[in-house]
Amino acid sequence: MLLFLFSSQQVSSQNKKIRREFLLYCELDDEKIVNLNNFIEVAEEKSNSITIMAVGDIMMHLPQVKSGLTDDGYDFNYFFQYVKPIFTEADFVIGNLETTFAGPARTFTGYPAFNSPDELAIALKESGFNIITTANNHSLDKGESGLLRTLDQLDLLGLAHTGTFRTQEEQTEICVVEKNGISMAVLAYTYGTNVPISEGKGYLVNVIDLHKMKTEIDKAHQIGVDLVLVSVHFGEEYQRRPNKKQHMIVDYLFSCGVDLIIGSHPHVLQPYKIYEWFTAMGEPRKGVVSYSLGNFISNQRTFPRNFGGILSVEIEKNDKKTEIKEVGFIQTYVYRYYNMDKHFYRVLPMKDFLDSKDLWKLEEADYQLFKKQYEEINQQVSSLLGDSRTSFELCDIYTIKAGDNLYNIAKNFNTTVMKITEVNPYIIPQRLQIGEMIYVPKRTTD
Repeated sequence: MLLFLFSSQQVSSQNKKIRREFLLYCELDDEKIVNLNNFIEVAEEKSNSITIMAVGDIMMHLPQVKSGLTDDGYDFNYFFQYVKPIFTEADFVIGNLETTFAGPARTFTGYPAFNSPDELAIALKESGFNIITTANNHSLDKGESGLLRTLDQLDLLGLAHTGTFRTQEEQTEICVVEKNGISMAVLAYTYGTNVPISEGKGYLVNVIDLHKMKTEIDKAHQIGVDLVLVSVHFGEEYQRRPNKKQHMIVDYLFSCGVDLIIGSHPHVLQPYKIYEWFTAMGEPRKGVVSYSLGNFISNQRTFPRNFGGILSVEIEKNDKKTEIKEVGFIQTYVYRYYNMDKHFYRVLPMKDFLDSKDLWKLEEADYQLFKKQYEEINQQVSSLLGDSRTSFELCDIYTIKAGDNLYNIAKNFNTTVMKITEVNPYIIPQRLQIGEMIYVPKRTTD
């Protein structure tokens, strides 16, 4: 008697797995199985991938503006000459534009109210940037007209942008980019602006508001994007560790389904972290945050303000899911030198800089100092990598109902209003939204 059977095998190859069926037959009397070598390819699990690279604050102090002056205008391409080859390995390069393109008629200025030549935008485009976030405290440095002209210049160059907007209708649109069959929503918010936003024109700049952020993240998911990246301009300037508010905002965004969070504003590097947790449905999730990527380009010279970083994240999508596969970090340094009566600036990968000390004519004492700073920063930015816990794992999630206030919520959870506001520092009773989810400390037993 013959019995025909099907057996399966997984065959691995680069970027794909093929399952093949083996047609077998058994001679039951002899207990013999023979492989008929009849291979039937049943399915191919396709996978696509993209690499995202992000940097911190793109600043233009007045000495930098002067450094790009030529007989024909301005040229800042040399700023990024040594990082351009790195960016060619990415599908998306994103940075926070902390200046405006208000035009030469407004005169070019540095701190405290920035206005830079349009040629900076050209240099960013030429070096590999294709996404610019514009929500930061300098968005309105040259008023509404400066903000609008900045967006016009980015549009002329075909640079995707988000964070500031011309109209309410434009603000409601989600910025979505796509490559290799992987779509990504990009959102950007700031803690505030140095120049107040005009009454009735809140749409000009996205300001941090947890309820609004969740609404827009939900909208991005409803569109059907594969992942969500959020740029947040927050934290305390020149502090090398994230504060409680940064942790809370990051935890909240991850709980809303964000995949990548890029922080800016402190002007120094803060740690990056890989979060891992399980959803309420028991599904594993992973997210990556850099609390601050420091200054990508600036004239701030004191350590560690003259250092920055490039966060690299590889995303893979197959038939089943989209996930973070690899995370990398490249430390950068803004090298400044003096020639022909003005300063010049170059963003250098720090490791390459140290490996080429003869090229840059580094004295041994300077080399040893740079090496020490490089090692210190690498240790600092990776200091949270061993801790994948999220703060919201230590909290309960509560959905606001009609009539709720912080006091009755605290009573129900056997805690105090102070503890709730520590977890949710942006929430005050007047701003509780029905249906909004907030974190409260885990119920205590004492």
